[in-house]
Amino acid sequence: MKNFHFNKSKEKYRTGQMKIKILLITFIFILIAFIFFASFYLLRSTISISSNQSGANVYINGRFVGTTPYKRKAFKGKYDVRISKDGFEEYSTNVDLKGSKSETFSANLEKLEYLLLVRQNKFYKMSSDGKVVKQLGESADGNPIFISFFPDGRKILFEIESSSYKNSIWIMDVDGSNRKNLTGDLQVSGRDFPLFFPSEKKILFTTPGSNKGYVAFWTIDIDSGNRKKVIEVKSEHEEIRYAISPDGSKILFYGFDLLQNLGPTTLWIVDSTGKNLMNITKVMNGQGKVTAASFSLDENKILFAFSGNLLGEKWTGLWVTDLDGKNIKKIGKGITNEYGFSSLKFSSDGKRVFFISDGCLCSAYIDGAGEEIVTAAVSDFYFFQNEEKILLLTSQFHLDVINTDGTGEKEIRERLGNQVYLDYIYIFGSPISPNGRKVLCSISSNSESYPYVLGLDSGKLIKLNNVGICGWFPDPLSN
Repeated sequence: MKNFHFNKSKEKYRTGQMKIKILLITFIFILIAFIFFASFYLLRSTISISSNQSGANVYINGRFVGTTPYKRKAFKGKYDVRISKDGFEEYSTNVDLKGSKSETFSANLEKLEYLLLVRQNKFYKMSSDGKVVKQLGESADGNPIFISFFPDGRKILFEIESSSYKNSIWIMDVDGSNRKNLTGDLQVSGRDFPLFFPSEKKILFTTPGSNKGYVAFWTIDIDSGNRKKVIEVKSEHEEIRYAISPDGSKILFYGFDLLQNLGPTTLWIVDSTGKNLMNITKVMNGQGKVTAASFSLDENKILFAFSGNLLGEKWTGLWVTDLDGKNIKKIGKGITNEYGFSSLKFSSDGKRVFFISDGCLCSAYIDGAGEEIVTAAVSDFYFFQNEEKILLLTSQFHLDVINTDGTGEKEIRERLGNQVYLDYIYIFGSPISPNGRKVLCSISSNSESYPYVLGLDSGKLIKLNNVGICGWFPDPLSN
């Protein structure tokens, strides 16, 4: 009996000891797990994401996790983050979370802008992130060689080059509808592109004249389709450059030779009705060439660049004159007489003209108050729409941005073994987008050139394959 009680007590003791061991082991495991998970939790970081457009979708490693503003705990490691919202360009970045350090960043979502482009005779609307939005139609009549938006942005004017060398001018709505041939059976010259009159109701274009060596100026009413020959003039030059005065009452024109040297050129002005034809550069006695010309913004002056030959170097320079050819005055002499002037562009107030002379960007006051060099080593330039800054294509094939007074130069795209151009593909209008944050350009590398959209702030490049002609939709149609 004693042994029975003793064994029972012993068994109880063993059972108690076993329970204690189990409890102790369980406690140790729970403690280890607690320490492990606590330390793991403490190693997590907080990632906070905001955007200038609230409600944007947030994707982490390809998985949708919420919308901005977004905040969550995450373990250390590398994450691919994308933020997107309809109507805006996608933002992407890589985040490397380290230890318990928190990461906070804000995504600047840029509003999408749109391009009109022609590819293999088809018209497309493409967003600035390189995605085709829709096809706007097809030119079955020939290859488009020129495109322009109407001043109000609601219609598109384009010239078609046919296989029979009989060009025609067409019009269509910006959505590709209501296509119409404006010139009918007229043979458009194809060397000069049509211009809008300020009223937008008429366009000016040229055709070969009725006799060899002549060029005819025509107007056409866009609504009625009525065509009228303005004047026919003798010209053996490759092209006729022309401009319409701001009030639409005058037309100026001059011969232009791109590849040939066909002798002196003169500047003419005529009423838009074809009356009162006048030789503005008669005083130069034919000793040189007009290389550029434009009406001043106040309509009262004509600005032109003249490059004299060896007998007429005194005439080489930048000139202004009244519309009747009187009060002719030199306002700029440029850097040298060797290269003349190119790329004449007015400041928005019309008081200054900017131009390139001997590889330098220069400016001169229309009233003759002075001339100055803005910066050197420039091949071409464009004003931003707000005209606080200028986009420069440098002689080294870089893209820079500079203030209009020559200060604050900032390199946007350096050479890095390739070359940047603003004119390899035919870009109609300014290469700068309406919001001033992107530019159309082409980049050459390994003997090949491709068109790109370049982000001026981000430096991001988006390649546009096989584009023949392209340009920016104007605001507000870019949205």
